[in-house]
Amino acid sequence: MKKLIVILIIAMPFMMWQCTEVKEWKDAKDNIAPGPVSNLQVENLNGGAKITYILPDDDDLLGVKAVYSLNDDVLRSAYASALNDSIVLDGYGNTEEHIVTLFTLDKSGNESVPVSVAINPLKPPVELIRQSLEVQKSFGGIYLKWNNAMKKEIAITLYAADSTGYMQYYDTYYSNAEAGATSFRGFESVSHDFRIEIRDRWNNYASPLDTAIIPMKEQNIFGRDENNQVIWSFYGMADGTAAYRGDQTRINSGNNMSTLTDGTLYGSYCQIVNFSDNYIPTSQVPQELFCPYYLTFDMDKKASYSRFKLWQGNRSPIGSAIFPIVFSLWGTNDPKPVDVSAGVVANLVYWTGWPKIGSTDRFVTVGGTDEWMNDWEKLGEYRLVYPSGWNKYVAGIVTAADEEFIREGFEFEIDMDKTDKPFRYLRFKVEDTTNSQGQIMVSEIRFWGNFVE
Repeated sequence: MKKLIVILIIAMPFMMWQCTEVKEWKDAKDNIAPGPVSNLQVENLNGGAKITYILPDDDDLLGVKAVYSLNDDVLRSAYASALNDSIVLDGYGNTEEHIVTLFTLDKSGNESVPVSVAINPLKPPVELIRQSLEVQKSFGGIYLKWNNAMKKEIAITLYAADSTGYMQYYDTYYSNAEAGATSFRGFESVSHDFRIEIRDRWNNYASPLDTAIIPMKEQNIFGRDENNQVIWSFYGMADGTAAYRGDQTRINSGNNMSTLTDGTLYGSYCQIVNFSDNYIPTSQVPQELFCPYYLTFDMDKKASYSRFKLWQGNRSPIGSAIFPIVFSLWGTNDPKPVDVSAGVVANLVYWTGWPKIGSTDRFVTVGGTDEWMNDWEKLGEYRLVYPSGWNKYVAGIVTAADEEFIREGFEFEIDMDKTDKPFRYLRFKVEDTTNSQGQIMVSEIRFWGNFVE
């Protein structure tokens, strides 16, 4: 009998639970509107405003909604959570007075009574950018640069007048860079009337800029003469002084400068090796010394440069050819002569940035200073990233988009403030390659600009 009573006592809660309807759990709802925001303060901003307020003391407060319109009279809404005491609005294209209406919201979906406040946005960012816009002639077109301190998304559109004077759309460049710059090319070296428009993501337009410019003549700075003879050379390779500058001292695979200038854009490649038995065997080179890697060209005559293009070697699988991914380009007309009597290491201190790493070997104890960079002019710094995002080659990583990108070649701009300066000698300083080795496999290299007569 006692056992039966115990069993019944234990089972009763379960029996009662089974006989009771289980209701879905949810937040309690009410129809009570939250209190409004109070003590509103406005800080007018460029193209907008920051509105600060005191929130009501409601337990179920969700946040604040701002209802406003821009230049198009379309009502828009912006939200701030109950964790914030302010809301920021932007997108205004003028400095006129605008009314913003604020509501508080609670978890039941109730809205407070509205509270309105007037804002007077400061000058729109597109107008600030327009004020900073500078335009100048460049090779085959025009060069633009501007300041975008707030890093706003903008579009810069170029129009060019046709024979009737009508401004025809030419191209648009998109940017949010703080220090923006771009070139528009494809024009003959005659006077052109241009119009430049800047707009933001809300279709606010700055005042257009109209200008007349004669673009500089751009031509291919080709590595061969009219008889198809190679005129470029690897500086110092013929007389052996390349070793004193830390430049490449060996060309593998039997290909040389003729390969880089034969017109085959994506084909057999020139394998340029930075380390050879003139230093120490490549297999013995410490990892710290694979880069920086140096390559100096004697271009035979002076030219000013606008851009250049490199093609990666055609190697299987595609993308596996070793290629520079972080590098800079430098120019001079008067390279410092090497002092052969001082020995290789003494010259490498000036010509390289190779460190001392504790070895007694003559090569790896260089302690280079890269002092040569004080005597040359930097024409640009560059970083290559493939479309799918990689820059270190691993088998299987190359996508179809990467393959097309590789076959098309990689184009790089010369810094605009250096495009009017002529140079005979060009030097690449490679900081990293697709496999971090001190060699590159280049199929073709081309420069554009203008020869100095």
